Amino acid sequence: MLKTKSIASLLLIFCFRFITLLSVTIPHPKCCNKYYFCSYGVPILLACPLFLYYNPITHLCDFQFNVKCLPPKMYCP
Repeated sequence: MLKTKSIASLLLIFCFRFITLLSVTIPHPKCCNKYYFCSYGVPILLACPLFLYYNPITHLCDFQFNVKCLPPKMYCP
């Protein structure tokens, strides 16, 4: 499992690669209800509304039954 510092470094590298795009979203590595919004190379942590999970296929918050997410924590406050 990656350490938090390693995850943060990977996020910065990933977001920086898409610096020319307006925005990119990527799932949080440990929480199904959170995701990162990369804006001009900067990762911004966001959370879906209560009872919704981030869907990496649609890039939107979605009902839990539509999302296949199996990290250590399904829901993080």
